[in-house]
Amino acid sequence: MKQALNLINFMKKFSSISFIFFIFLNIFILTTTFYKSEIVHLGLNRDHYINYYIFSFSFIIVIVCIQIFNNKIKNNIYLILFSCLTSIVIFETCLEFKIDKIWKRDNTNFENNPYEYILNQKSKNSYIPRILPGSLLPNGFANSIFPASSISSKNTVMCKENSGMITYFSDRFGFNNEDNVWENNNSAILTGDSFVHGDCVKRNNNISGNLEKLNNSKKFINLGMGGNGPLLKLLSLREFGFLNKTNNVLWFYFEGNDFIELEFEKSSKILNSYLNDKNFTQNLHLKTAVVDKEFLKIHQNNIIKQKFLHNLKRKIKNILFLKNIRNLFNSLNLMKASYPFDIIKYNKIIQMAQNLTKLNNANFYFIYLPAFERFTKKNRNHDFFLNKKILIDKVRENGVFVIDISNLVFERNSDPLQFFPNRQNGHYNEKGYMAISQKLNEIIEF
Repeated sequence: MKQALNLINFMKKFSSISFIFFIFLNIFILTTTFYKSEIVHLGLNRDHYINYYIFSFSFIIVIVCIQIFNNKIKNNIYLILFSCLTSIVIFETCLEFKIDKIWKRDNTNFENNPYEYILNQKSKNSYIPRILPGSLLPNGFANSIFPASSISSKNTVMCKENSGMITYFSDRFGFNNEDNVWENNNSAILTGDSFVHGDCVKRNNNISGNLEKLNNSKKFINLGMGGNGPLLKLLSLREFGFLNKTNNVLWFYFEGNDFIELEFEKSSKILNSYLNDKNFTQNLHLKTAVVDKEFLKIHQNNIIKQKFLHNLKRKIKNILFLKNIRNLFNSLNLMKASYPFDIIKYNKIIQMAQNLTKLNNANFYFIYLPAFERFTKKNRNHDFFLNKKILIDKVRENGVFVIDISNLVFERNSDPLQFFPNRQNGHYNEKGYMAISQKLNEIIEF
């Protein structure tokens, strides 16, 4: 009898403790979501956080409804929930500590941590990793300056995908150019993300480098930076595109993540200012010293974070917030209808960039770059994958000249995977960048 009473008491306590635990877990999720949505992102990116609100409120309703059952059923449900939660945490922990081996078949060919490379150099102070503008969303430096590039005039560590680690010496404004491109007029400005920046090949083998080789060393200014979405491209073009006279603007669109990046960029007041005010500028070309100083602060903090305790703390935080699982779901959204597609705002950005180009008496070209996923399944409808046809048709309505690299280069090749490193998902390899550059050189009179 006593054992039965103890069991009943235990079941009551377990169900009560479980109820309190899951209620507080949901309160934590709601509080964190509100903080990120309304305080960090100033309410400008609520669409991104709506799913977290829906999940949390729905789960609270479920937890409350569980209370109508008897203790035995409640405890069984809570045991299932705890088992699911434990499994999720274990899976997240595996992703956090083994993520390179899970995502890459040949881990030796991919390197995402430039600090490991820097710390292995004899002269550690001569190198700095590129710190990308997109990593500073939404507010830039203390909500006062939003940079367009990385640190200037430094040996910059980029990335490793196909061969060795790629480094480059940044120009006077922090872009991946020879510094002398800024001293005279140029044939074209290139603005885009990492595929324009040149991940992960040497400078002379990226798109701008190839165009220079194909055009007797005419000057091409590369404003590409990894992670740049549409608003950051517009920022780069307005701040640096027309410091010298140029004949052409090449606006590169990468289908793999440009609209995803736009979802995060929309939360930045500074970036939105470039879209809402055609005369807005930060005069970044006059603030290089200030930008470099802020980047060096970030670099020093990142060096500290490489130490064991800081690294462990970061990993624990990632596990608690299920960072890798959320990233996994985000990557899977490439194949789903829920892929963000704010065509109205994107079209407005393109119109702004096109008008800016016309004011400077240059030609504007929209260049469509394909993602690896486009070529991994047979019989795919290329026109409608990732809303390609909808986007291109909308851009052409504005009278923009569109160059569809996916159709003109990749889809016409019997083996498009040859253009990717080791035929794996990554940036284009040297062969891919050259094929794109040759096609552009055929179409555009530089």
